[in-house]
Amino acid sequence: MSLLTFNPAVAPDSPVSKKVQTRLNGISFGDGYSQTVGDGINCRYDELVLSWSELSISQIESIESFLKSVPVGGSFLWTAPRKSESQKWKCPSWTRTYKSGEIDGLSATFKEDFNLDD
Repeated sequence: MSLLTFNPAVAPDSPVSKKVQTRLNGISFGDGYSQTVGDGINCRYDELVLSWSELSISQIESIESFLKSVPVGGSFLWTAPRKSESQKWKCPSWTRTYKSGEIDGLSATFKEDFNLDD
């Protein structure tokens, strides 16, 4: 199966914020001792928040249409800022802001994806 590529007509607003997330597994013992390890080989991943503060309704609908076209739980290709190659991403959530007139806004959370199934 070939992955869709996210290529919006308008680049997201600057700055794009990046948050590094870590998945951990841990256990606490009764004597106050605990043990924590990374969950899997790709336990550290990037999470980006992209926003488009003022786009036309048709531009926002184009972005939303793409995000809705990706199967739930599926991923897509996109080249993040300061990267030279595209990577796999998931977009578990986005928020559309209805503004006045013919202008809307949208913010989306992209999570780096390491799934081999796509």
